[in-house]
Amino acid sequence: MANPFDHLAVLAEVSIGFIGFVAIFLIFARREGRFSPEDAIRIQALFTAGFVGVFMSLLPIVLSNTVFDESLNWRISSIVFLFIVVGILVGIGLQQRRLPKEAQANIPLWNNLIAWGLGFVAMSCLLANALSLELFTPAFLYLVAILFILIVATTNFVAIAIQKLL
Repeated sequence: MANPFDHLAVLAEVSIGFIGFVAIFLIFARREGRFSPEDAIRIQALFTAGFVGVFMSLLPIVLSNTVFDESLNWRISSIVFLFIVVGILVGIGLQQRRLPKEAQANIPLWNNLIAWGLGFVAMSCLLANALSLELFTPAFLYLVAILFILIVATTNFVAIAIQKLL
């Protein structure tokens, strides 16, 4: 079996590359100097997910160099990750509720369903690790949670790209 830390390093690199690519895309996609309020929320979610992908990919690697055993390493990383994801989901949810009705209507249902659904699945994976439920290996659940968060970022990017290019 491959070392999960190798996969985490690759996910950190992918997250960094994704953030850079999106930043360049957004510079060229911006019209009239500003983005709409709903796009601003998507962009914030996109960059937040990218940076969370980097940080949470590196945390277990850093913790592996401490006195913690492997199971405690995954548990601590999952608990930290879980709190971050909950905070992000609450923050974005509150921002979406504060949008004017017209702006809320411009956020496609598919975008919300995918983003919120994958966010909750990621939280479930992390909660299983935090509670040591051992449904799958802790490393697998942790990697799945990071992938789902990066997919959320990707769906937000796709929503912006479709809107800006059409």
